[in-house]
Amino acid sequence: MKIDQQNQYQIYEYNYEPNSRGNDRSGKGEIGFDRKAVGDRVRQQDVERVVQQLKMTEQKVIAHEMAHKVVGGNYAGAVSYEYRVGPDGRLYIVGGEVPIDVSDGISPEDTVRKMEQVRMAALAPIDPSPQDYRVAQEALMKEAAARQEIIKAEMENKAMKYKKNNAGTNGGDSRAGLSLYV
Repeated sequence: MKIDQQNQYQIYEYNYEPNSRGNDRSGKGEIGFDRKAVGDRVRQQDVERVVQQLKMTEQKVIAHEMAHKVVGGNYAGAVSYEYRVGPDGRLYIVGGEVPIDVSDGISPEDTVRKMEQVRMAALAPIDPSPQDYRVAQEALMKEAAARQEIIKAEMENKAMKYKKNNAGTNGGDSRAGLSLYV
């Protein structure tokens, strides 16, 4: 089997050539079997093998994309599939994708929750693709940035509380007695 430039399946022809002693023109070789019948049988076996491979690929693609969709929940869009025509003339699913929303959430806390789910959705299939890993990495980076924002806001909040609580002491110098190690 080979795949031509348009990704259509073609079956190699089975060619039985009788040896130099078999010079008859009856279509039968020296051993006495019909070359066309044998060729047709081999061609049918090749078609069946290709169809089985396409069916297995289709099942894997469907399972892969459904894993993204189910885990992605509200952040995952509709599944779309790529099809190819098999040697039997039927369409088979050979690829697919599920769009997923990787935009920031309303707040840093919302972004963390969202990116955790996006990352889990990207890595949900048994066999994540390179694109799945890229999406997971992007989600992880956005999650980390949101966590940094949360920590920064918490530290600023604590610093404001400290300044407020110590505003009347030490002659109004709110920095007195406060040492930060960097």
